[in-house]
Amino acid sequence: MSFSKSLLGKELNELTIQDLKIYFQNPQQESNIVEYKSYNPNGDFEGKLKGVYKAVCALLNSEGGLVIWGAPKGKRVEGRKEEIFEGEITPLNRIIEKDNFINKLVSNITPLPNGITVNIIEGENSCICVLEVAKSQYSPHQTDNTYYMRLDGQSVPAPHHFIEALFKQIKYPNIEAYLKFDKASHDVISEVCTVNFTILIFNFSELQNEEKLTYRLMAYPGKFFSQYQKEEPFIITGHEELLHFGVPMMNSQLLIISNKELKASNYQLRLVLSFGGKKSPAKTSSYTLDLMKTDSSYPTNTTNLIIEKNENQLMAEVKRHLGTTRESTLQAVLGRAL
Repeated sequence: MSFSKSLLGKELNELTIQDLKIYFQNPQQESNIVEYKSYNPNGDFEGKLKGVYKAVCALLNSEGGLVIWGAPKGKRVEGRKEEIFEGEITPLNRIIEKDNFINKLVSNITPLPNGITVNIIEGENSCICVLEVAKSQYSPHQTDNTYYMRLDGQSVPAPHHFIEALFKQIKYPNIEAYLKFDKASHDVISEVCTVNFTILIFNFSELQNEEKLTYRLMAYPGKFFSQYQKEEPFIITGHEELLHFGVPMMNSQLLIISNKELKASNYQLRLVLSFGGKKSPAKTSSYTLDLMKTDSSYPTNTTNLIIEKNENQLMAEVKRHLGTTRESTLQAVLGRAL
């Protein structure tokens, strides 16, 4: 059961402002799996964001949990050590753009975290942010050069022995892969579109090397120049015997797409990069580009081409999201019911 379902009675994406108002009609107390953050419109907004990064970082390094940003202000009750959160909620006095918020969050926590889901519940020119954080497989994480943990219902700097224990329990390296789009242009004479890009694969685990890394990149439509004479020119594969921390693997490629193929795909290019190693689980990074936006005057201006991206998703998470099961996989491969 998810943290949201367990604590609030609904899945994260089902929550409404009214649900939170009802929840805080009763006194609530923070624990090692939930942190309530009230919002004060005064002061520096970026400073308030740092408090959220700290809370998420602590949950990643502990057992996971929820952060509710926009909760009632904590109150001291005589005879109790912990604050009580009850009564009027304190929504943010602005609407936060979800993707921008998530990008800021993950870019301020290292190593890059997975398993964070965000629901921005909007009101009238206001919102409440509820974040569900899974226990990280890549801990310890830090933000603002400090490691945090949950202890007695608080996010506190983690002691050295705790950090050391987290480092020792890491079972596999944190491998991340990206496509960097370098150039895209249309050749009027040959009636093709060409896309130059670089495959980048990083090992972000300081104390672990990865061995026997393999990757596979599929493109639709188009053919890779290096594979043009092969049976499957739309697929490239590669491997790296050893991948060290701080020394990324790089592989530059050229994709060639005919005008006929472009029109058939409505000028959209889909690229899916799958990768994994001896110790690390399989992941995928996928991209959709709108090649109608290609600017021949500035072929290196590729930022606006990306209309969708999902990077470094665990293959298991992708399968769950698609509803793929053991039975459906075997039935599709075997061509019969089990």
